Amino acid sequence: AVKNLLGLSLCEGFNKWAVFGLNAYVGYEFRRFQLPDSTLHGGYYTNTTGIIDKQYENEHNILVGGQIIRTQGTAVHYHLDGEFVLAGEDVGAFDVKGHAEVNIPLWGDTAQVALNAALQNVAPNYYFRHYHSKHAWWDNNFDYELRQRIEGVIDIPHTQTKITVGVENIKNFCYFQNTGITLNDESGNSVVSNNVSPMQFDNNIQIISANLRQHIKLGILHWENDVTYQTCSHSDVLPLPKVSLYTNLYLRFKIAKVLKTELGADMKYFTEYEAPDYSPVIGMFMN
Repeated sequence: AVKNLLGLSLCEGFNKWAVFGLNAYVGYEFRRFQLPDSTLHGGYYTNTTGIIDKQYENEHNILVGGQIIRTQGTAVHYHLDGEFVLAGEDVGAFDVKGHAEVNIPLWGDTAQVALNAALQNVAPNYYFRHYHSKHAWWDNNFDYELRQRIEGVIDIPHTQTKITVGVENIKNFCYFQNTGITLNDESGNSVVSNNVSPMQFDNNIQIISANLRQHIKLGILHWENDVTYQTCSHSDVLPLPKVSLYTNLYLRFKIAKVLKTELGADMKYFTEYEAPDYSPVIGMFMN
């Protein structure tokens, strides 16, 4: 893959009216893929030596993008990034992300309230659409995956507390599915063939999540906690544990004033859910 960009950047504060920075660019992207005996070029065949021929597929994109950014000042910071594909294989794809934060004086320190938003229309990558190997072979056409996410963040450095709450909607979600069937071996035991196929869920999936990070410090005692709650409207397609927890309790001290030491234990916990299976055929996780 080769990607070239030509851009112009106007730095924040380049004159007294420039309250934000401005970046803009145009670009060209070239991607080349190799597959054994690509069916995109006329079906299965071998050359005179009996070896399966390799075929190449090229993809091209012309894109534009830009950014508005403000980092100076003490009260409000923000940035808005966008990239759009105007022509080529992924025409119509776009990726827009925004971040805004307000700093609020609190308890002799500064708390931060932030808002993050993202809107993405992404084409499934080439090998999700076309894949040829000894044990897996597919050529599919999939719609673009549309993702919309918004989240709020409260960060209080004084108490080392960070709270994040977000909601996301995904349309045309892409995933891998175990499509194996149940068979009986020579001994009559039931086994499942480990087949895998790319899938696309053509409905909407909603995800709601909340995360709390809290660090407590009492002298040499440290206790770090990271707790996440999440729920999904279609857990059969996108399975998620309702609650996942990471906690780390330790003592931090120095020996002979020079040897930094941490002594403790940590733990990971999550509620029961349909955990993904692993496909050795493609080296990816699948439902």
